[in-house]
Amino acid sequence: MTELRHRRLPALPADPLLAPIEVTTVERVEGPLLFVTGVEGVGWDEYVQVRTPDGTMRHGVVIDVDRELAVVELFE
Repeated sequence: MTELRHRRLPALPADPLLAPIEVTTVERVEGPLLFVTGVEGVGWDEYVQVRTPDGTMRHGVVIDVDRELAVVELFE
């Protein structure tokens, strides 16, 4: 299963929103897009880090959010 982490940028170090949110439910993958369910507190245009099943870290950005579904576009 793919692990998705995101951070709000920029943020002050004392900001509680700086803590990463970990999500492990990727509903589907279409090309460079990940459709992630069960998300809360995720916003449009947020930077994310994705850990693939083999442990590789990839980077992306949230391009759409609707209730508990987020669409993430991977950069690499």
